[in-house]
Amino acid sequence: MGRIGRLVFLETLAEFAACLAVSTLALTLCMGAQEAVRRGLPLDVILRASLLVAPETLRFTIPGCVLFASCSTFARWSASNELLALQSVGISPFRVVWPVLLLAVLLSLATFCMYEICAAWSRPVVRELFFRSMERVVCGSLKNEGTFATNQAKIIVSDVEGNTLYNPVFLAQATPDRPAVEVVAERAVLNLNWKNKSIKIDFENGNMQVDGNGAFYFSDSFQYETAIPGWSELDENYVSPAALRGSSIQSQIDHERRTIQQLDEALSEQPPSSEAANRQESEQKREHHLRRLFRLQAEPQRRLANGFACLVFVLLGLPVAIKMGPEGNLAVFFVCFLPILMLYYPLLMLGETVAREGFAPQYSVWLANATFTPVGIFFMHKWMHRA
Repeated sequence: MGRIGRLVFLETLAEFAACLAVSTLALTLCMGAQEAVRRGLPLDVILRASLLVAPETLRFTIPGCVLFASCSTFARWSASNELLALQSVGISPFRVVWPVLLLAVLLSLATFCMYEICAAWSRPVVRELFFRSMERVVCGSLKNEGTFATNQAKIIVSDVEGNTLYNPVFLAQATPDRPAVEVVAERAVLNLNWKNKSIKIDFENGNMQVDGNGAFYFSDSFQYETAIPGWSELDENYVSPAALRGSSIQSQIDHERRTIQQLDEALSEQPPSSEAANRQESEQKREHHLRRLFRLQAEPQRRLANGFACLVFVLLGLPVAIKMGPEGNLAVFFVCFLPILMLYYPLLMLGETVAREGFAPQYSVWLANATFTPVGIFFMHKWMHRA
């Protein structure tokens, strides 16, 4: 890479880094911090979670930021006639462009890697961080709103100090293993038992009513322990393909194929006299596994296609930036981003939808890139030929 190439590369990289820092911070705050504050999460947990979800936000911000950076650099060079000066002394336009294309390819690969980082590290760590902070989450919600509810239980209090609850009312819904329970006490202390994946509540001076089994009073203490709300060990056979590591996708494809084969054999063995409801249930299960198979087949290519949006955006943005340089950086960026917003992303969603329906899952996800890449190459070639 010559001196001019290094200059273009470093200038675009600096623009990209500044834009990425601002947009990632803003998106992180919008996506997670506001909701975390509303739920009563403490500041240290919010800050740690914000750092951990950075790979999630980078998947969305990198393509837009590299488009802005490349448009900004080449619009500025075009407006100051530096590109024209280089061409007048016989320097090929490709020598100016290829470092930015190289940067776009590198960032495309980095965006692709973000999907693996999210699945293998970011999401599991954030999930564990949230559940490890469940004691503080519950107490924070009780302090801010006076109540905390899940699908199976609800707590109402008059006041909270640390993990001590005053005048708590605890309502637990009935489950197949136990009846509905209502506990009213003067005070309670809430603690998280991470080893057992449970929350322990020590009630003091109150009464408990058990549905169908009467009620009893306690003047000293009564301990109630329940599973952490929402916690369960992740089973790869049931999680979304987007949440899987790349190394697990093929084994899941094989698993779904075996499951579908077993369901097909079971359906073929069902006698004609079998109940329609049973057959319909089996067919619905088969349809569910078939759709998951299509999503699994599309997932590796979906991640790669979404990553290489960086290169597609740059191919589209550079010719426009060079032509519209004097109009200003923001004007150039929005002229480039508008067709991307109006056409690229709808085609991207269409390709993913078609893939999930089973129509060439590995290739349909490339629909948006396959449509816009030739357009970008055409305009790049046209500008270089004129130069």
